[in-house]
Amino acid sequence: METERLRIFDEQYNEIGSLPRKEVHKQGHWHETFHCWFVRRENNQTFLTLQLRSKMKKDFPNLLDITAAGHLLDTESVQDGVREIEEEIGIKVNMTDLIPVGRIKNELIFNQFIDREFCHVYLYVTTLENEQFTLQEEEVCGMFQARLEDLKALYKEKTSEIKVNGFTVGEDGSRSEGVIAVRKESFVPHGKTYMQTLFKAVEALSFED
Repeated sequence: METERLRIFDEQYNEIGSLPRKEVHKQGHWHETFHCWFVRRENNQTFLTLQLRSKMKKDFPNLLDITAAGHLLDTESVQDGVREIEEEIGIKVNMTDLIPVGRIKNELIFNQFIDREFCHVYLYVTTLENEQFTLQEEEVCGMFQARLEDLKALYKEKTSEIKVNGFTVGEDGSRSEGVIAVRKESFVPHGKTYMQTLFKAVEALSFED
């Protein structure tokens, strides 16, 4: 039974009420989400960490996506969204450790699924390696690292395929590590404005190396 309720907004971010999550997507209301992208710097190259969504997910199964993300319930503040990181990938992070990117409007429409989000987007600079992640089985089945320059080339359509490095977790809990080739269709779709804003924010980061 659907019990989660989300705050709903007009297009100018004025709150107009709350509805069950299923109705929010069915009716196409604007609502809030929390997004956190892990960013890593190594050998003068910048990497973004991607989660592989579980094949059990109703929406966008087996696609690469934001490191950790989720909907904000009608009882939650934006700061409460930090819970998604530990829940999904097992890494405890404080809100004060995050770098705000901003609130980005993002709209996806697929048949009867209408997803209109005000995305509260954050970055987290990390040195973590893949093996330190503990994944929430029903949500995430793998983690991968992608070079920022490769992602930019893919989204600017300068290339049709890039390689990402990481691991997947099987149904028996075993991990398989390796490099896989992925295309734009391998990712949960996000709007052009969203990706441009994300890339600019990552490029503006100052790394201590």
